[in-house]
Parts: sequence; structure tokens; C-alpha cells
Amino acid sequence: MEFLDKLDKDHVYLISAGIAFNILMYQIPLFLLVTFVVDFFIGFDTLGNQLEEVLIAFLPPTANSEKYIDTIIDEILKIVSHSSFFGIIGLGILIWISSALISSLRYSINTVFKIVPKKSAFLDMLNDMLLVILIPFLFIIYTFLLPIIDLIVKILYELSPDAANPIISNSLLSITSLATGFVIYYFVYSYVPSAKVERKKRIFASLLNTILIEISRNVFAWYLVSISNYGKYYGTYAAIVSIALWIYYFAFIFLISAEISQMYFEKKEKRDEELGALEG
Repeated sequence: MEFLDKLDKDHVYLISAGIAFNILMYQIPLFLLVTFVVDFFIGFDTLGNQLEEVLIAFLPPTANSEKYIDTIIDEILKIVSHSSFFGIIGLGILIWISSALISSLRYSINTVFKIVPKKSAFLDMLNDMLLVILIPFLFIIYTFLLPIIDLIVKILYELSPDAANPIISNSLLSITSLATGFVIYYFVYSYVPSAKVERKKRIFASLLNTILIEISRNVFAWYLVSISNYGKYYGTYAAIVSIALWIYYFAFIFLISAEISQMYFEKKEKRDEELGALEG
């Protein structure tokens, strides 16, 4: 009950919706920018495969997700021939939308970890401008990691066909996805709030978030396939509804992980103080 009361007090349910909305808006210019960068470095032929792998790693593994991914890739590949123009547009829109996303993330993390903002508005603006550059950069690095893993698997296969079986290749991709997710979450918990969160809290929250997201992806996929009936009510828009719902859960889990980390270490510090007082 105490934990649920804290979620309600911190307005986690409402803030999660705001973050989810900003993430949805953020996806469009981010994909335009990533399309331009990836197409510039690795070319048109492999662009679709890399985008598909990135989306598969993030979205629940369902038929609706596959339709959503196919639609996105088809539309993105249509604009690849004008990637320079759309890349510039994407960068401009990304800078504008990033400010709202980063502000919502900062407010939520400040609230959960009880951080009182002390920076000036000007310093916050400079910090936001830096984050606007770094966060897309992390996603671009993640995009390049997947083909690198594929290359490693191919090299292993050439050296030893028995060593490069599907289990090894799938494990490498899963480990890469989880590790990259952990780094991104840790980065957000570290540099988005107005003041530094204790390292142990950041590590715990990032690790918990990584685990919960991976579990939730599969549980949510099972729910969509086995229980939900979005297709009956939303028809062809079922994929959009399910993806929007997943992004809300994604934002909610991000905040839940921070809340659990904060509460755990608060209780641990309180117990340590009580033990110290008894021993003293």
C-alpha cells in the first residue's frame, strides 16, 4: 500500500502518459535523422534490415508489431532517395520536440528521487541542447551495433560453422540489446535530472528497468495475441493502438523502476541508521 500511495502521490500514472505522448512524437523526427545517418554510412540496401532489427528489439513480438514495422520501413525507404532533405527536417523537428521530452523526463525523475531543481533556466536550456545531441547519438550507435554483431556472427561462421549456430547469434543479439538498453537508461537517470542521483540508485533502477522491460515485452505480446481483441474494435488501426499502449507501459516501467530504487535505498538507509543508533 505504501508503494501504491507513493505512485499516486508522485502522479506516476499521469506523468507516464505525458512521457509516452512525447516519445510517440519523438519517434518521427528521430527515424528521419537515423535514416539519413544510417543510409549515409551503410547504404540503402541494408537500411531496412537494420531498422527492422532495432524495432523488433524494442516492440513486443506480435503480428500487430510486425505490421507496424513493415509499414514504417516501407514509408521510410520511400524517402531514402531524399534522405538529405528529410534528415535536415528531422533534425530541426527533433530539436524542438526533444525539449518537451527531456523536460517531462526531468520532471518525473526529479519527483521520484526527490530532487529540488537548483539550476537556472539558462543552464537547463544548455543541458537540454547537449542532451538533444547525445540521446539520438546513442540510438544511432545502437543501430550500428546490430550489423556489427551480424558481422561477428558471420566471421565466426566462416571460422567455425559449428560455433556460429542460431543459439549463439540470437544470444549475442539479445545481450547487445539488453546491454545497450541498460546504458541508455543509466544515461537518462544520470544526466537528465537537475542534480546527480546516487550511483547505486541509478545502477539499480537501470538494471531493474532493463529486466522489467524485457519481461513486459513478452508478457504484453502474449496478452495481445491471447487475450486482447483490439482488432475487433479498431480494425486496421489495432497496430497503432497496441504500440501506443506499449509505449505507455514502457514509460510507466521506467518510472516504476526509479520508484522501487528510491524506496529500497530509503528503507535501507533508515534500517542502517536504526541499527547504528542501537549499537551506539
